Amino acid sequence: MAEQRSGKAMLEDYRLEDWLRCPYRYARKRASDRRADRLHWRQLAQYAISHTVNGFYQLPVQSRKREAINRLLEGRWTNKVDSFESATQYEHVKALLKVRLYQLLLGRKSFDGINGDPIIAFERFETYVQPLGTTLSVIFHSVFGEADGRELVIRKYTVNADRDISEAFRHLVTVFGYYAFGRVPSRIEVHALLDGTVQCWQPDAAAVCASVDYLRLLLSFEMDEGGIRKSGDAAECRTCPLRGDCLAEGARSSVEEVSPTCMPGIVM
Repeated sequence: MAEQRSGKAMLEDYRLEDWLRCPYRYARKRASDRRADRLHWRQLAQYAISHTVNGFYQLPVQSRKREAINRLLEGRWTNKVDSFESATQYEHVKALLKVRLYQLLLGRKSFDGINGDPIIAFERFETYVQPLGTTLSVIFHSVFGEADGRELVIRKYTVNADRDISEAFRHLVTVFGYYAFGRVPSRIEVHALLDGTVQCWQPDAAAVCASVDYLRLLLSFEMDEGGIRKSGDAAECRTCPLRGDCLAEGARSSVEEVSPTCMPGIVM
């Protein structure tokens, strides 16, 4: 997760997510264990979601219909059935994602107050945060803004809800917005499409210090060590090629399972 750039560590959102999803697998990947490179079905589904949403907003307004969503999703959908838990799950996930994308992209916008196209869509930005001595790098899925500049809504699309990843994203973009744009986002949204849930936060300037502290704590972890285990995600673990090694090493070391969002000193 920490890359060197001009002598400064960079905190990259996608590496942070990989670590939060499975610290052990992240460490094995960094150690060049080829088994850790095998793509999980959630990663394959995430790829299809991201490209479908991005492609949708690139279409002329009159072409933004169900047929377009179907075409975009099918064009990016994986043929790696064996990466899923079963052929039935493979088809179920694709069918449900279509329904959720219809609701998200074609449904009424009144519930969230968002109108028009995103001003930023799947673009990467970097900013230096002096209190952390670190450059933050974030790929923004969709950023919506009002003409008067008073609204800045940041939206992230995920496959399933993950508390740790959502919390990290909230803190990351709160700090990023303050230091890069001179203001915190008016709203942060995380849409978990398979679950059909939306998490929303409306941070203010007072939240920046707590978010900086949260990121500082994350940066204090030795993320390449692989000593931390994450529990409570059996679906993620069932198809992991490193499951046997992870359980064996965990039993030998008796490492306590840790969730960064539950560590002392973190303000939720």
